[in-house]
Amino acid sequence: MDEDEARVTEDESGAARIAALERKAESVRADLDRLLLELRRRGQSALDWRQQLRARPWLLAVPAAALGIVLASVLGARSRRRRAQVPLAQLRQALGL
Repeated sequence: MDEDEARVTEDESGAARIAALERKAESVRADLDRLLLELRRRGQSALDWRQQLRARPWLLAVPAAALGIVLASVLGARSRRRRAQVPLAQLRQALGL
């Protein structure tokens, strides 16, 4: 094999290496694109409150129930105080105080 033939063979193997590297780079880009799309989809899904509520209805039901219990106890205590004051006012009026 003379020098020219060796150079041609080297150039062909170099071109093959370049082509292989380009294919590999394209494959990596495609994988990254796919992963970024999946990441974007998951991020949007995680921040969509309607979808989260459909998937986990108890997530809203538990705090709503707790708020209802707190409101009922506050309003109930207020109502009991008012009912206790009414007979006192009637008694004072009856006694002329």
